[in-house]
Amino acid sequence: MARSQTGRNQDAGGGGADRPVLIVDGDSFAHRAYHGLPKTIRRAGGNGGGAVVGFANTLLRLHEQERPRAVLVGWDTLEAPTFRSRAFPAYQSGRVFDDELLDQLRLLPAFVAACGFANAKGAGYEADDFLAAAVAREERRGGRSLVASGDRDAFQLASELTTILHPVRAGEMARIGPAEVRARYGVNPAQVPDFIALRGDPSDKLPGARGIGPKTAAALLRQAGTLEALLAGGRFPGQAEELRLFRRIATMDPSAPLPPLKSRRPTWREAADLAAGWGLTRLSERLEALAPAAKPRTRRRSAPARPLRIATFNVNNVRRRLPNLLAWLAREAPDIACLQELKAEEGDFPVGAIEAAGYRAVWRGQRSWNGIAILARDAEPVLTRTSLPGDPDDEQARYIEAAVRGVIVGCLYLPNGNPQPGPKFAYKLAWFERLLAHAATLIDAGVPAVLAGDYNVVPTDRDIYGTRSYSANALLRPEPRDAYRRLLEQGWTDALRRLHPEEPMFTFWDYGRERWARDAGLRLDHLLVSPSLAPRLAEAGIDRWVRGEADASDHAPAWITLRPGP
Repeated sequence: MARSQTGRNQDAGGGGADRPVLIVDGDSFAHRAYHGLPKTIRRAGGNGGGAVVGFANTLLRLHEQERPRAVLVGWDTLEAPTFRSRAFPAYQSGRVFDDELLDQLRLLPAFVAACGFANAKGAGYEADDFLAAAVAREERRGGRSLVASGDRDAFQLASELTTILHPVRAGEMARIGPAEVRARYGVNPAQVPDFIALRGDPSDKLPGARGIGPKTAAALLRQAGTLEALLAGGRFPGQAEELRLFRRIATMDPSAPLPPLKSRRPTWREAADLAAGWGLTRLSERLEALAPAAKPRTRRRSAPARPLRIATFNVNNVRRRLPNLLAWLAREAPDIACLQELKAEEGDFPVGAIEAAGYRAVWRGQRSWNGIAILARDAEPVLTRTSLPGDPDDEQARYIEAAVRGVIVGCLYLPNGNPQPGPKFAYKLAWFERLLAHAATLIDAGVPAVLAGDYNVVPTDRDIYGTRSYSANALLRPEPRDAYRRLLEQGWTDALRRLHPEEPMFTFWDYGRERWARDAGLRLDHLLVSPSLAPRLAEAGIDRWVRGEADASDHAPAWITLRPGP
């Protein structure tokens, strides 16, 4: 069937199974929206909203025009390096993003999830890689894909089954297939990475082959077929390995991990509620207007909104205590579980067993004392951050953040700081300052958020059993206590203390000196909720029974329950 070069996919309105999958480069359209819309568009609290509104409008327009059976949005992870930047340090160097843009990039995966669409994001991968992986998965099943991206690197994905939607002007999209790639570049889609390696790419700081422009690059590839054939024939002997690296950098990685992608009806009303909470009234109204059309034709009784239980648990070696973890998940069934002290490298995290228990997970592994994870029951956690900002050289796996069921969840494992004084205590205080700075951005953004984890801070003397044995311990020093107090002054609520103002609420009992048997405990594990969530606090508690099991962690899980929100 013939298609126009711009505008709507005219054959996309049929039955669900034969409709295409829409795959979107989230960062590409967020950047275009941020720079293309006036900065006078603001969210509640005066924070920037132009990138959110512009991206949302593009997503809605694409969905309306193309009527896909499912939508996936790929994202960069800006704070984590990729193999490209490690192999070629100049790659994309010198890029500086406004704080307002970074703030809105953190929000957008939650908006996508609220629409009922899938997100793909992970440390070490770029949005481009998720586009390639999604296309490869869809083509294996013989399905059609529409890839929306402002990056011409995506032209390498064009095929008889895959069309690129490339923005040209004022919301108009050019439809790029193999013929259009040949007309623009003079090469086939599969040759695009070779073409980029030879021609170079100034936006990514790839210099290309010396003295070679686009016309010469295309002519060489038409003659030889591939870059490798050119090198085998003796061309560019002084640059061979460099050009191979450029080709590898320019090639999208189809092995990037993807979430499940199911055909589903958009949840416009949830997205409208989220936009309303951000103070984006016109966007909320537009989404609300779409909501009736998203309802099933036959009336069904909608499931009542359910409370949200969020827990934190320092598991103290996830592989050794996997039976304890699985028993707790099965008995208590938290909706979201933040884990600390995994003591396992990335590849050793027991994701199979956790998924078999009904949970999806994002994690950062590390040997020895670190490692954190966020588990979500019957939901896909959307990774938004894999470390705290403020120190790009800090390699300790102590912070991870994800959007789950409309809430930004930060899972943290604050440094212990002993012995003090000394470098470990100084690192603890510096890390706490970075947490304070990031927490302030979440408050300023007005997002519903929870910061849960092992803070390694006893906030007050009420939070420890009667003893003098910890008087010189970093857990009780005035400096971290003051930093914790400053967190609360930002507007965060200590949920356990709000609902249990007088009880000890211990979460940690050292293995030595029969401290568990004597209930000689400390409260180290906290769940802090943002101002918009504080009114929804319904319950809070400690699953003490976990600490009494065989081969238990020295911590017990702490949890809160939030009433259903708007």
